Amino acid sequence: MDYATFLDTITRRARRVSERAGVDETVARRGVAAVFMTLGEAVPGTEFQDVMSQLPNAFQNI
Repeated sequence: MDYATFLDTITRRARRVSERAGVDETVARRGVAAVFMTLGEAVPGTEFQDVMSQLPNAFQNI
């Protein structure tokens, strides 16, 4: 997946979360970020960082 496609996917997913939850996109992005933060706390050792390092930088800015 190229970078532009990836960013488009992230934007569409956040919009979808927004619509389903009945909140604006900013709130939806915060919710998605909270999920990543929770995963970061739950996944043992450096495994989560290993996964995040393989994702495009856009994931760091969610």
